[in-house]
Amino acid sequence: MQGISAGKALRPARRKNCNNKTECSDTGLYCTGCGAKSPENRFSVLYDLKESPSKEGYAFQIKDSATGTVRDQTLKVPGSHNLYNTCAAISAVTVMTEILENNGGASADIFGKACGSTGKISAAFGRMEKFKVKNKDVCILLVKNPVGLDRSLQFVSEAEDAGALYLLLNSNFADGKDVSWIWDVDFESKAEDFPENIYVSGQRYGDMLLRVLYTGRAVTASGEEKEMKDIFDRALSECPDGKCVYVLPNYTSMLALRAMLVREFGIKDFWK
Repeated sequence: MQGISAGKALRPARRKNCNNKTECSDTGLYCTGCGAKSPENRFSVLYDLKESPSKEGYAFQIKDSATGTVRDQTLKVPGSHNLYNTCAAISAVTVMTEILENNGGASADIFGKACGSTGKISAAFGRMEKFKVKNKDVCILLVKNPVGLDRSLQFVSEAEDAGALYLLLNSNFADGKDVSWIWDVDFESKAEDFPENIYVSGQRYGDMLLRVLYTGRAVTASGEEKEMKDIFDRALSECPDGKCVYVLPNYTSMLALRAMLVREFGIKDFWK
């Protein structure tokens, strides 16, 4: 059993009139001179990697050290990064409710209600959004920066149902004109675990194509934005039965993709 934690916001641990250096360790910030340090974390996640957090229905626990309470949880939106997101959300709801309703005192009941509310979570617009197209699963993971793309690639590399990977890259104003950030992403450590078929499209498909080729992986099909539907159709047809086409677009390529899916395949428009 392993754990990750969330506590009070970390601040420089240096005390007033202390000019010694502030250092960082696994337990937070501390001052090398006066000994001031970050407060102990109150909330933590307990998890076991015998199963992958990329698997739907992944089970884990949230612990509140202030009340000694541990609550069982099911990860509603898969991905190891969502363990952190769940812990952060429960922490914020618990502490704010305690301030408003319990004079700031720790409450196992409030913590329990915060944990219970996670059962209502569902995927938001483009964030692990999953649906059926021609009886095949399709999942959209919006990626807008190096960290987001890195986490999404990690998720796909661990997903047991990954049957195809479709990367879309645009460079409109809303995306940012400079797409060199894709070279800040660690493709290499995950590349051998990507699905067999990789597809690339978008205004800057050439940049993404080159990035994938540098990992040593071949690309099954690639083309500019106007070829997006044809490439999607191919990815769908070549995806094995029972598997999922994972689509990783940046912002405006996701909007174009969703518009195509609504128009061509009749999926529900997110805004309606």
